[in-house]
Amino acid sequence: MNRKQMQQELRTLVVWALIGWGVSELIIWLTPFTAGQVQTFFAGMFGCFLVLTAVGAWRIRTHERANQEAQQAFERDMKADQKKQREIDRKIIEKLRNEHTLSGDEQDRRLKALEAALKHLRREG
Repeated sequence: MNRKQMQQELRTLVVWALIGWGVSELIIWLTPFTAGQVQTFFAGMFGCFLVLTAVGAWRIRTHERANQEAQQAFERDMKADQKKQREIDRKIIEKLRNEHTLSGDEQDRRLKALEAALKHLRREG
């Protein structure tokens, strides 16, 4: 959590604490409940609020970490795929390098062999 988010969380915490304090004073003033009962109730509610805030922050952090790991794995896979594709392309270029000097029948035979090799290489990937 960066500094700006931490400040925002603290502001929210203070605002809710003040709202809880104000409401508890209002309830004490308007109802027959004792101050201890109302303060205990609001202290419990505020404790629940703190726990839920902490759990939410932990879950967000865990989710962000998982997303980061997934993104890194995706990037690694993309690089591996690109490397494999470069290797396939390099093999094709090597096979095509001297095609212009061959006879028509020889070119046809090599083209069919190249197509079969290309299908095989792509299927392996």
